[in-house]
Amino acid sequence: MRIERGKRAVLVLLSVLLVAGALSAAATEFFFGAKESTVTISQEEYDRLKRFERLDTMLMMVETMYYEEPDIDAMLEYAAIGLMVGLGDPYSYYYTPEDYADMEESVQGTYAGIGTQLIVDPDDYLMTVTRVFKGSPAEDAGVLAGDKIIGVDGVGYTGYEQNQAVAAMRGEPGTEVTITVARGEETMDIVVQRAQIEMNYAEYEMMGDIGYVIVYDFMGDAVEGFKEAIAYFRQQEAKGIVLDLRSNGGGLVTDAVQIADVLLPEGVIVSTEDRYGNRTEERSDADMLGLPLAVLVNGYSASASEIVAGAIKDTGVGTLVGEKTFGKGIVQAVYPFTSDGAGIQLTVARYFTPSGVCIHGVGIEPDVEVHQPEDVELRYGINNIPREKDVQLQTAIEVVQGLIAQDETT
Repeated sequence: MRIERGKRAVLVLLSVLLVAGALSAAATEFFFGAKESTVTISQEEYDRLKRFERLDTMLMMVETMYYEEPDIDAMLEYAAIGLMVGLGDPYSYYYTPEDYADMEESVQGTYAGIGTQLIVDPDDYLMTVTRVFKGSPAEDAGVLAGDKIIGVDGVGYTGYEQNQAVAAMRGEPGTEVTITVARGEETMDIVVQRAQIEMNYAEYEMMGDIGYVIVYDFMGDAVEGFKEAIAYFRQQEAKGIVLDLRSNGGGLVTDAVQIADVLLPEGVIVSTEDRYGNRTEERSDADMLGLPLAVLVNGYSASASEIVAGAIKDTGVGTLVGEKTFGKGIVQAVYPFTSDGAGIQLTVARYFTPSGVCIHGVGIEPDVEVHQPEDVELRYGINNIPREKDVQLQTAIEVVQGLIAQDETT
């Protein structure tokens, strides 16, 4: 019902915007004493107004005949939401001023909420948990990676309404929120106490003579944390590296490019193309790490993480280990409305790997396919598997060890 109201209300927004110019001009003539309120518009503008004539009629009917004084501002808010819903694109949506502020908090890495990372699954358009932050309220309450959040405090949500759902899960630290999750065939309500969440987007450690770095998302401190990890690995004289992008749902293209630039030789990292055929390229310089490299990916590695994984695979500087990636080969831009702090996120382009492939809806196949044992993944969640039980990680280490051995014999 929330979506349907949004679709209907979008008509209001369009009609108001389109007639605003004409009404303003007519009012000007009135104040200057014109005998008749007239305005001259182009044929194109007239045709556009005619297209939304019924919508303007609906607005006037509400304003004059609704049994109570209508809240026009609320109607316009739903209109803006519905406008983006009408695209049928789960990655394009409207930010209310509150939503926009929450989004900026997430990008910076600090917010008050439950501590989960979400992605919209295109198969069912449901919000899927890809990471539960360690020490977070969500982890304490038993939320697992792979859970699908279908309700918050008794209100149902789909991926189309992810912003509203996220806003509902956030709130004052110490307050409680009930989320409804689907886990396999089971549906359950989980009560979570909100807290202040401090997100780190990169973690690293040495595993023998191999450096292991996880990049959870390409935002916040991801670039800083990754470069810090590389400096540490060099200090420890690491002979190879495992980069873990499993369940990395994406983030900022600029951050992905900066991280890829550390690993890649000189050349194209990624190119984008808009609907008009305009192309842009992001390139790496000649400096590169040059160590044996394996990259871990899975079905929740998406968007910006696929930019990095695709560039590494195409250039041959590393080996992809794990499962086929998500397949999100499109780019979004965020446009703020400075008047009130609202904004929209809009899909503006497709992106292509260095070999010219768009992976949207297809994903990237790993060089070495490895699946986690189902019982292990269900028990621990995608991101919480102990090192010794993580067969994908162990395989990646073996791959790097093999590459190190090759280097030492040549």
